[in-house]
Amino acid sequence: MSRKIETYGTTKNGKHSISYRDIFMQQWAALGDCKFKITVEKLYKKRSTYTINEEGKEGRGENGYYHFIIVPIFIRGWMEAYGEKIDHKTAHEKLKYYCNYVDIVNENTGEILKKAKSTADLTTVEFEDFCESCRNFIWEWFSIHVPLPNDKLELDFKP
Repeated sequence: MSRKIETYGTTKNGKHSISYRDIFMQQWAALGDCKFKITVEKLYKKRSTYTINEEGKEGRGENGYYHFIIVPIFIRGWMEAYGEKIDHKTAHEKLKYYCNYVDIVNENTGEILKKAKSTADLTTVEFEDFCESCRNFIWEWFSIHVPLPNDKLELDFKP
C-alpha cells in the first residue's frame, strides 16, 4: 500500500470540492492510525515544453521560442561582446544567472550572492517574465533587439 495519496479539487465562490471524494476518503481510511500532512497547492497552467535546440530536440511554444530565438541571440551577443564562443547549455545557465535568480544574503557580512533558479517549474506567466528579463538583458548588454514570439521576422540567409 502506498504511503501517499493525492486527489485534486476546486474552489469556487468559497466552496471547496474534492474530486472522487469517496475514493479519496477510503484510501485515507486505509492508511490506518498515523500522522499526516495536508498540503493545498494552487495549480497553474504550465508552459509548453516541446522544444528543439542545437542538439536536435524539436520545439514549439514558450520553450521553442526561448531555445530557438532568445538563447541563440544571447550566444551571438556574447561572442560579439567578449570574443568567447559559448554553447547552448552555458548560455542557458548564464541567462538563468542574470535573469532568473534569488539573492542569498550573508547575515554576518551583508554580502549578497546570486543563485540561479531552475526554469523547469515556472508557470506560463513566470516563464514569460523570465523571457522578458532575457530580452531586456540582451538589449542592455549587447544592444541586440530580441523579437517577440509573434513578431514577423525578415531573415538574412548568407550562402
